[in-house]
Amino acid sequence: MRFASLKQIVGLTVAWALVLFAADYLKNPRPIAEMFGGRQGAAAHPSRPHLSIWMNHLCCSGCLRDVQEALAALPGLGPANLAQQPQKMPSPESVDSSASAVDNAANRLEVDVTDTKLVDFVAIDHALEKTGLVAERLEFGGVQHFRVVAELRHLCCQACVRGLELGLNIAKSLRATGQFGWIDSVTVSKDHHSLIVHARYDKTVDVEELITALHRIGFAPTSVRILTGSET
Repeated sequence: MRFASLKQIVGLTVAWALVLFAADYLKNPRPIAEMFGGRQGAAAHPSRPHLSIWMNHLCCSGCLRDVQEALAALPGLGPANLAQQPQKMPSPESVDSSASAVDNAANRLEVDVTDTKLVDFVAIDHALEKTGLVAERLEFGGVQHFRVVAELRHLCCQACVRGLELGLNIAKSLRATGQFGWIDSVTVSKDHHSLIVHARYDKTVDVEELITALHRIGFAPTSVRILTGSET
């Protein structure tokens, strides 16, 4: 069996990093300065378990009501409130009758996490998708030491494990763009069909970023949860 040389490995790593970089830009176009200087408009660092949900489309009270009702049905989450609401969100009827178009419908919802053990980020994604909307970012913070655990039904062999590890290591190389700066270490367990991502101390993490990366690598997590305390 012939193994790849160091030069080939580096070349493949750089090429795959560029592919991920391009895919991210196509999915979320933004100024180059923002891509390399970190994300703008970040929420304040929370002092208790908290979730910030960034929505690229939340234009009226109809959108807001659908999202709030979907999140209210999920365990472990408090009420979802708009982060910034300088004026009352317009009703669907007023938007329909207005001659002016909505130039920027992006908004952010702030949600207190009442029980981290009950929150499943895959379930949050599915609940939002059923409304016909989708979150751009799911940012969790307010806990100093925690890990993100993804359940992966398909880890049938060591090649699966290696592909997952390699893909995430390449994704981590995009830290210069402001992505994955929260990841400290990654552990894959074939026996437990799980991926454990340790967050850096007191960081706010974008769990949607991890889910998107797993999809790009080729894996669909059945659940993604936050765990604190002992790993035993």
